[in-house]
Amino acid sequence: MTKNAGLMKQVMYYHFVTGSNGAKAVYPTWSLKAGTTLDTMYMSSTTKKHYQLFVGSAVGTKVLIKSAGTSAYTYMPNIKCGAGVAHGIDNLLLPMALTTIAKYI
Repeated sequence: MTKNAGLMKQVMYYHFVTGSNGAKAVYPTWSLKAGTTLDTMYMSSTTKKHYQLFVGSAVGTKVLIKSAGTSAYTYMPNIKCGAGVAHGIDNLLLPMALTTIAKYI
């Protein structure tokens, strides 16, 4: 994997969400509503815009997060992490389809 360290960093950044325009924000599950768009820390090298995740549905602490390539449900929500909050999810979120990612590996 060290050969693809850049790709791994991008996938990791795709799992961290910021506020609008890169501002710091905290998103506990109770604040997430269906249809909400979330900016990730992963930024396009060409457009300089943040890739986004979308809230598909939110019922209590069970939230469906959709990405361009996959989707995931929260299963360990609202874990305090310093000044932020983390959510355990049941799947890897991908910024593009697996067939596209395979071209970079």
